[in-house]
Amino acid sequence: MRYLGIDVHVKTSVWCLLDARGTVVERGKVDTTAPCMTALVERLAAQEELLAGQEVGKLSYFVHDVFVAVGVKVLSFNLDFARPRHMGAESSTISRALWGSTHWMSSSMG
Repeated sequence: MRYLGIDVHVKTSVWCLLDARGTVVERGKVDTTAPCMTALVERLAAQEELLAGQEVGKLSYFVHDVFVAVGVKVLSFNLDFARPRHMGAESSTISRALWGSTHWMSSSMG
């Protein structure tokens, strides 16, 4: 199992992929379009089962529909309440992947 955290924005989204141990495997940016996001998720899910997480926002349903269409489960979080110590192991790993994507975005843009 691998874990994908994605920070979705209108034009471009950033993502962070963790392995089963919670180690960052890959990070990147993707255009927030159905074709680009579909290609990303298909590529990342091709080798191993993938569980994705996103912060709740205006594009949550769009992301959910794109990911589910290619067979990837998506968990949605309100990050004000998503604290790893209060969550199960899978949700905690997804929360770390989400943090990794948002932290990487802010550090790469600054």
